[in-house]
Amino acid sequence: MNYPDDFINKVIQGDCLDVMKQMPDKCVDLVVTDPPYSRNTITAHSRHGVRNLADLSIQEFFYRSMYAEISRVLKDSGVCFSFCDDLFYPILFATSYEVMQGHSLVVWDKAHISFGRPLRKRHELIMYCSKGCGGTFYESDERKHYPTVVNFKKVNVSEKEHDAEKPVELIRDLIKHFSISDATILDPFLGSGTTAVAAKQLGRKYIGIELSEKYCEIAENRLRQEILL
Repeated sequence: MNYPDDFINKVIQGDCLDVMKQMPDKCVDLVVTDPPYSRNTITAHSRHGVRNLADLSIQEFFYRSMYAEISRVLKDSGVCFSFCDDLFYPILFATSYEVMQGHSLVVWDKAHISFGRPLRKRHELIMYCSKGCGGTFYESDERKHYPTVVNFKKVNVSEKEHDAEKPVELIRDLIKHFSISDATILDPFLGSGTTAVAAKQLGRKYIGIELSEKYCEIAENRLRQEILL
């Protein structure tokens, strides 16, 4: 691939590590992504979940490699937002700690009670971290600072194109307040394309990477229907 034409404003099917390795250093302003949440592995001869931290080593290797690439392609002022939950956050924090700084958490209140026992969740977490001493917040009429709790309704099940689809309003809010016009936004786990859609609506450039051919097609269809706000 030849940057930028083969990356900018494209949905790229492939493994995110392989694709990011082809991207030049410091070419991205902001990363907004929703990596697959970790769950306990299942032993080969039973349905018992593994409860040994050592068995998370495969995930550790992958996410450490992922954040190394994210750090490399981010500009010095760049920021990364990674969706997670309370069980997944320690993995993302540990694997990004050596190459990213300024770690913090945003709580997304979905205004919807989900499953759980005995505690039923109505939120997800978004891990914030920055490249070097980066992390510029851009004020708007709506926000003079970025709060650690944000309220956006979840996507209705009947409207979802992807099981983990996030509301475009939430992604747009992150992009609007942590990037400027014409910035390049990367999502290495694009899914049904919400990050790219939000970037396009705001006049930003986007790079979307997705392993599934099905979701690449869905993302491209959504993008063809979007116009600038």
